[in-house]
Amino acid sequence: DWFNLQIPDSPEVNQATKNALPSDRIMETLRNQLHVEISVQTEDGDEMVLELWTLNLDEAQFDTSLKAMNTVYFRMGILLKSLITITRITPAYHLSRKQKTESFTIF
Repeated sequence: DWFNLQIPDSPEVNQATKNALPSDRIMETLRNQLHVEISVQTEDGDEMVLELWTLNLDEAQFDTSLKAMNTVYFRMGILLKSLITITRITPAYHLSRKQKTESFTIF
C-alpha cells in the first residue's frame, strides 16, 4: 500500500473516479484546478454542498531532482494521513458511512 495507508475501497467508486480523472490527464487537470465537491441529495431531490476542495499545481515550484522527489513522497504521506484524520470529523464523512455502494455519484 502506498504511504502505508490501508483503506478499503469500493471498486465502483474507483472506476468512476478513473473515468472522471484519467491517469493520462491528471497533470493537465491539476494545472487548471480540480474541484472536489461533496454534496448530499435529499429524498425530495434537493441538493446541498457539504464540502468543497480545490486542488491545483504550481509548476513554478517544481524541483525535479531525486532528493526533492523523495521529500515530496515523504511529505505527501504525512499530508494524506493528516487529511484522513481531519476529514473524519466532517459531516460528509459521517454521511458517507451511512451510504450504500449503489447510491454514490461521481461526475
